[in-house]
Amino acid sequence: LSPLFSRLCPSPLSSLSSLSLFPGTPARWRDFHSATIIGTKMFVFGGRADRFGPFHSSNEIYCNKIKVFDTETNSWLNTATAQLLPDGRRSHSAFSYNGELYIFGGYNARLDRHFNDLWKFNPEAFSWKKVEPQGKGPCPRRRQCCCLVGDRIILFGGTRTQPSLSHNVLHKLTSVFT
Repeated sequence: LSPLFSRLCPSPLSSLSSLSLFPGTPARWRDFHSATIIGTKMFVFGGRADRFGPFHSSNEIYCNKIKVFDTETNSWLNTATAQLLPDGRRSHSAFSYNGELYIFGGYNARLDRHFNDLWKFNPEAFSWKKVEPQGKGPCPRRRQCCCLVGDRIILFGGTRTQPSLSHNVLHKLTSVFT
């Protein structure tokens, strides 16, 4: 490989080892999580981890706490634990809007549950609030895509436990931010 490619695309092992060089306690190893930038901070939520390290066994952990990385100081921040928390999950969607973090859907194998809930996280207050939809919302699912277009969330795809029902329906959630 060329030296330029090696600098731009370091091996996964060198990237993982370099995470420990940043001050603070990093987010635990996980997959299927979200990392959302708001301002100069990266908010890591959810994902699946294993009690015994970066491999998969029947001892999965689904984190429901936020870990914050400050991109200006290159450090992991120590943060308080919010009182109200969404269930831990993986394969959810996350996006930011007006300085707040939103998550939708996902899956928790320990609970054997797909989610269709929408949560809003306020980084200033370090608090979660469940957003109650008006009308009928999308069915429970994971691995979907949520995009913010203006003041609307566009949701498409995903998988769920009822494969006979079509999940390839485009949903426009318009009253979330009112």
